[in-house]
Amino acid sequence: MAAAAIEEIGQTVTAAAAAGGFDDEGARLTRLPLALDRAGWDEVASALAELSERVESIARSAGDRAAGEASEGLREAGVVTMLFESPQQAPTERHRARSKRAAE
Repeated sequence: MAAAAIEEIGQTVTAAAAAGGFDDEGARLTRLPLALDRAGWDEVASALAELSERVESIARSAGDRAAGEASEGLREAGVVTMLFESPQQAPTERHRARSKRAAE
């Protein structure tokens, strides 16, 4: 299921980039390779959940404003957030690290 969503995101982002979707000065593309312990992972996951809630609230407010007479219209936009284990660490090393954490 994640693979299909990621493929769709890739296609959408690629099409947006080709059409100038990142040309606006407010557009953002950020990649952050991280090394996190369990607490850090949980904190980042929580921060991204809060960000998603805030973005959805902003979109609802924009829709409400667009319904008014002074509306400038809506701009189609996309936001993608991801938190995932990087494949840079070999699966056997991840397994050993998880086993070590479970034993502690």
